[in-house]
Amino acid sequence: MKALLRTSDILDEICGWVIVALFMLMTITYATQILLRYVFGIDLMWTEELTCYADIWAVMIGAAMIAKHRSHINVSVLEEYLPKASRAWLLVFQQLFSLVFFVAMFYFQTLVGILKGMREAKTAQEAQS
Repeated sequence: MKALLRTSDILDEICGWVIVALFMLMTITYATQILLRYVFGIDLMWTEELTCYADIWAVMIGAAMIAKHRSHINVSVLEEYLPKASRAWLLVFQQLFSLVFFVAMFYFQTLVGILKGMREAKTAQEAQS
């Protein structure tokens, strides 16, 4: 168990540094885009997408780190008034509910992505005809 906890701590540290690197990348990319666009009149199309994806990755990695430390925003009034045994069951229920919610969100977002891709492919195919 100690090895698992140590591995988790090492991954947590790595994730923290990855988030810092992603925010630095976003800052440099935005600054470069602004400089090139308004000073030199050059427009790089890839910088917006790179910054967007870096932001998404930073948020997802940060959410995983927060979940490890149980630091998500929550209302803890019920936890404070429950006895210790009931509080443990409430925490298990909260974690299971979160898991079900995120799996459902992943499933429905995947469906939306597939349907959007199919619609765009159909539109592109019609445009070629």
